Parts: sequence; structure tokens; C-alpha cells
Amino acid sequence: MAPRLLHADDKRNPSYYLPRAGHPAPTKEFYEGRENGEGTAQPVSYTHEKFVRGFDLTCGEFYRLREAMIPHLLEDGLYAKSLNEPNPKWEMWEVYEKALQHGLLKEKKVPPYWKHKIIHRFIQDLAMWMVKKNLAFEGQGENWRAELPRDFNWEFGADIMFDRFEGWYQFQHLVVMIEDVNSLVPWPVKVRDILRQPTASSPPIGPVSWKDINIAYVSFDELWVVIKKSPPLAKYNTQTHVLKYRHPEDTSVSLRISDDASLQGALTTLRAKSNYHVRISIVAQTEEVVSQECSSIDIC
Repeated sequence: MAPRLLHADDKRNPSYYLPRAGHPAPTKEFYEGRENGEGTAQPVSYTHEKFVRGFDLTCGEFYRLREAMIPHLLEDGLYAKSLNEPNPKWEMWEVYEKALQHGLLKEKKVPPYWKHKIIHRFIQDLAMWMVKKNLAFEGQGENWRAELPRDFNWEFGADIMFDRFEGWYQFQHLVVMIEDVNSLVPWPVKVRDILRQPTASSPPIGPVSWKDINIAYVSFDELWVVIKKSPPLAKYNTQTHVLKYRHPEDTSVSLRISDDASLQGALTTLRAKSNYHVRISIVAQTEEVVSQECSSIDIC
């Protein structure tokens, strides 16, 4: 059972894919610290919201960059050393340079002064954060990623409105667990792996974003394609076996999945709060006891 609330760095959280943490695209005035358009340029100040906004990053890209920099700061305990000493200063500047050359930042066209200042502050802020959370890293060796503190918060902007996670996983993050009576372990199939193939009139589904997919793109045929490619299920086919599920409100009723609409209906019916798993059984046609077609649903 998954938690009711997801951490900000969980890839199933819509905010993970939110560009600029929901804030508007940066302007010349933003970089100069005078968004009201008045006065002169101000010193560069750091917040993680300003960082992702200025570099046009998603929240998830911020986490990727943070994880890429942490090993460099962990070397010889650099993150905890005083920058009043010359050697740590030299070493810290090497970390700044690694951040500048990271793939997420290297090609960004932003004012050079702002770029250098904000990265400098980003690394310093990260080092201070690591000092504050020191116990999470101590003695962990290469396992520090699993021990990262999960208390990171964002001040989301109103430029991009999105549905915050409140227990209901988006359809694109659901995992269909195919249950075979001959196997003790269900076979997982990601919903994003069973979307219909693009056509001239139907463009391909883009990468994962803060927006959910339209469930009308979920394909019964694509599900069977994946089933046939899955080692423990490859022996099954639509001539000898069918897909079924039990209605959550009456488990004595077994509903058959036979086309796109019935599969989409099954996902809608089975999606439960705080759970991203949807269970569907594959059974021999001769084993069917109750065969009730799942009715079509309206797709908005």
C-alpha cells in the first residue's frame, strides 16, 4: 500500500515534472532582481524556486542535479569543511565547475553573472543542507541515496496549475498486475507501455509530465502485445485465454476485458486511493464461470 502523500522527489508525484516549480518563464528583470521593472540590478539571491526558474528546470531535474553534486561534496567530507581555509576553497570551486558543466546547465543561455552566482549559492546551500542532515549520510558509504532526507518543500507558482497528489495516482503511473493462476508472482505492466501506437491523425504521447494521459489512449491490443513479450505470460493468446477482473464492490462478479473501452473501464473502476496497482487476471476461456462484459465508459 502506497502512502497517501508522496514525497516531492517521488517520480509518481505530478510536481516532479513541473517546469520552473510552476513559476513563469524568466525575464531580464528576473535575472536582475527587479521584477517590478524599477530600480537597478540587485545582488543575486538564492532559493531553489529561483534556481529552477532561472535555468528553466523541472523540480525533478533539480533533484537529479542535487544527487549528481552530492558525491563530490561527500569526498573527504568537503561539505562540512570551513571555507575560511584555502584548501577547501580550492576543492569547492572544483565542485562549482562540475555543476557548471553538468548536462542540465551547460547549454542554458542565461546571463553569465547570474549563472555563476546562483550556482555558487546552490552548492553552498547544498553543503549547508548536508551538514544539517549529517546523520543521514554518516557511515552510509554508497547507500546515501536511500538515506536522503525527504522533507524538501516547494513554494509552487501559480503560472502552471496542476492537480496536487492527494492519494489518487495518475493513470500514467498505474501498474497493471497481471495475475496468472500458474504463477505465484503477478507480472507488472506499466500503463504507459500499453498506449496505442501513434498514427497520422493521432500524435504520439509525449514524455511523462505533470499532466496525466487521456485514458482513451490505453489500448487492449497493446496490452496483449506486452503480455506476449513477457516471459512468464508469452504462452498465452487471445484465442485460448481472456483477461478478467473482479469488481471491488462485489468480488463475486468477474468482469471480462475484451476491447479498449472495457480495459479503460477496468482501470477506472479498479484505481483505488493510495494504491497504484491494478490487478487483472488471465484465465483460460474454458475456466470462465461468470462472463459479464464490462460496459463502455465516456471518455472526456
